Amino acid sequence: MSITHIAMFRFRDGVTDDQIAKFEAELATMPERTGCLKAYRYGRDLGARDGNFDFGVVAELGSADEIDGYLDHPAHLELVRDHVLHIVAERKAVQFSTDALERHLEPARLRKEGAHERP
Repeated sequence: MSITHIAMFRFRDGVTDDQIAKFEAELATMPERTGCLKAYRYGRDLGARDGNFDFGVVAELGSADEIDGYLDHPAHLELVRDHVLHIVAERKAVQFSTDALERHLEPARLRKEGAHERP
């Protein structure tokens, strides 16, 4: 099973590029410091649509049991305390299993490769 955690942030007015760069530098340390992330991506919004959040983080975990292990990990709590709370005005998050997506994509991948599905 794979779990995806997505967090989106809207920055407070007046947040500087330097503050965001420090936030990004700390995010880069999370995979090594927490030891529980299968994949980790983050970045600033491209500005393609009005109303989007300013920044997003996507963390891939191995199981639902690892969600609390990541979110409550001392390194993650330190990140939130030192680099999130004072620059973020709004946060939204969701966690979901990717099992259904993987089951859906597998038949499409097999068809693309020319394999036949079993009835």
